[in-house]
Amino acid sequence: MRSEERVKELHRKMAVLEKKKAQKVIAIQTAVAFVASLFLAITSAVMIARLPKTTAAGVPGSMAGSIFAENGALGYIMVALISLCLGISFTLFCVLINKRMKEE
Repeated sequence: MRSEERVKELHRKMAVLEKKKAQKVIAIQTAVAFVASLFLAITSAVMIARLPKTTAAGVPGSMAGSIFAENGALGYIMVALISLCLGISFTLFCVLINKRMKEE
């Protein structure tokens, strides 16, 4: 092998190693984002469960069919946050599965 061929081979190997390193970083970032969004979704669901139950039009709080009985914005905001977090986590999960299938 001539020295030029060795240098080219070395550059090719370095490019492969850099690509693998970048893929690891992306996989770690995706996993962290997945876990964080699931944590936010679970936390938001627990917060909704702890919302104070109020009465609406004479209906006792424990008998109300919705957390939105008083038309409070907090319940709507919490449901939107849960939906967003679950959507993000599901998307990230699908991306991880797709990458693993392509690697195999």
